[in-house]
Amino acid sequence: MGFKGDKKAMPVIPDEGWKDLGFQGTDPATDFRGVGIFGLEQLVYLANGVHGRKIYEEAQYGPFWYSFSVVALNITNAICTLLKTNRLDKLIYSTNDASDAGGLILLNNLYVELMIIFHREWMASKPTNLFAFNDIFARSFEKFELGFL
Repeated sequence: MGFKGDKKAMPVIPDEGWKDLGFQGTDPATDFRGVGIFGLEQLVYLANGVHGRKIYEEAQYGPFWYSFSVVALNITNAICTLLKTNRLDKLIYSTNDASDAGGLILLNNLYVELMIIFHREWMASKPTNLFAFNDIFARSFEKFELGFL
């Protein structure tokens, strides 16, 4: 995963460079369990969008560090849960484009919105460690539900 305009080559597998991208270890495949290719699709969508680089840089190098890619994949998992429980049906079918492509764009946009909400909540909370993740994620998800579902 790179950001638009980056000339830097992707790390090989295994490589410590994957940790710099916010993965837990030297092989990113282990972080994709449960979300698979959909998680990769959403990470690429975020990286190519206007918010991806800023969120990444603040998460990885800011004063309130969190593992960018791991959080992003957790957010994909939350989107998958919403899909599996039919909680997105009304929103998907109310769009002008309920085709497969239109549905994927909608899911990716919802993913970015939840990532933005989480990131803002994390930074505003100024957590001192990663143990704050569950509470901050729950609050972020609640805000997301209120705004979009």
